[in-house]
Amino acid sequence: MNALIERLSLLSLFLCVTIHAEAQGQRRPQLPTPGKQSPGSYLPTRFTLSIGGFLSPSYSVELRGESLLYRVRGIDPDTRSIRETSTVVTPSAAEWRRFWRAMDEVDLWRWRSEYANPGVADGTQWGIEIAFAGRRADSSGSNAYPGGLATFPVPSEPDSVLPEASEAFRTYLKAVEELLGGERFR
Repeated sequence: MNALIERLSLLSLFLCVTIHAEAQGQRRPQLPTPGKQSPGSYLPTRFTLSIGGFLSPSYSVELRGESLLYRVRGIDPDTRSIRETSTVVTPSAAEWRRFWRAMDEVDLWRWRSEYANPGVADGTQWGIEIAFAGRRADSSGSNAYPGGLATFPVPSEPDSVLPEASEAFRTYLKAVEELLGGERFR
């Protein structure tokens, strides 16, 4: 009988400690699912991106948990008022890995904190705040881009990705659009 009471007491104590820990937000770590990569290996700890201009739409992306909040803000041509839409996108681990490879390719981690072209009053402004795997990128620009201006002719079609931007910056924009599942970011 004493052995039964001792076991029940230990079980009660274990349950009390577990319930208390969960109430305090100290949940036990979840074991990874076999064959599934843990989000900590591909998700950044900080991820805020923006790009836009005076009369053109502006775009922003912000990490929310394991998803990205994608916002578009522009002038509604019918009402001439500002309209904002937002969408939640959840990239896969493979999409994140492709994005990080592209960021290494453009050497994002070595971009300067600021790029400016004082000769242009309006145009395109952009910003990046990313922290991932012990590295940080905190960079912004106004009509200027890492790698300078494009040094070769680029088609100036309405849908082209900033024809005046450097190849590195256009690669960055394309990688963001792919991470967003094809949503526009330029």
